[in-house]
Amino acid sequence: MPPIRTTEAMPLREKLRFAIYELALNQSTKPISVKHFESASREVTVIESPTPNKLIRGARLSITLNFPHSQEGVFVYGVLTNNQANRSNGFSDLATVEIVEGPEAPSEPIAKVSSDGIIVKWKSAARASTYQILRRSNKTDPLIEIGMANTTRFLDKQFTWDTPYTYLIRSARRTSTGLTEGPLSPSVEVFAHDIFPPKPPHGLTVVPLESRVDLSWHPNTEPDFSGYRIYRRTSETSTVVINGDTLVRSARFTDRSIAPKTTYHYTITAVDQKGNESHEGQAVRTAVP
Repeated sequence: MPPIRTTEAMPLREKLRFAIYELALNQSTKPISVKHFESASREVTVIESPTPNKLIRGARLSITLNFPHSQEGVFVYGVLTNNQANRSNGFSDLATVEIVEGPEAPSEPIAKVSSDGIIVKWKSAARASTYQILRRSNKTDPLIEIGMANTTRFLDKQFTWDTPYTYLIRSARRTSTGLTEGPLSPSVEVFAHDIFPPKPPHGLTVVPLESRVDLSWHPNTEPDFSGYRIYRRTSETSTVVINGDTLVRSARFTDRSIAPKTTYHYTITAVDQKGNESHEGQAVRTAVP
């Protein structure tokens, strides 16, 4: 319904009468003139204003109307305001609404944590053309819309690890004038526990010199990336971590603990802030002169 505005920022000192009018348009949504609406519409309800001095000029007055209709169609609504002397400035702006049978509720929602985000799925609802995804992190928090989906799957990437979340899905049906919302699905809860390691480093290049071996590779780009571990082995020794307990932050490393005329095999792993370690990247073999 369009807002009804007064013109001055001061209390009103008289009661007002708000009459809501309705006009059925069948399936047409083309704009109509106020003159046509005035002659063809019918009054459906009347609301008296609050006590004088409580209705403030310049404020927005919101009225929620529930009209049962036996069939779908397009309806136009307007508001006619009269004061105690029965004077009026005419109809408000007109609002066109397509009334349709609402969609059913989505069912059987599930939520699963993945390395890319939290995947939420549900079963489709009859007459639904889109879905609103709602979320909260605590049971006492209000539900917040985090996105819309035209399928029965949504990937939530805007979340915090090691945090509980509750998801609900609301169905909606698109009409020529907007959306008709349906009921909410049952809730589904999930804990975003980070057990997912970074991707293995790749592109390892090894350059052997007389007194050292220089290693470089493509850097990891995960937002929770912490550092690298450098592994080395020979044909006579088992694999060891040559950077000790301190992670390597940059995508390069110089190994100075080498022996001449020795063949080494190097691999790299990536570690995130939770201590999750990736698989080893591709091993590279090199011989020190």
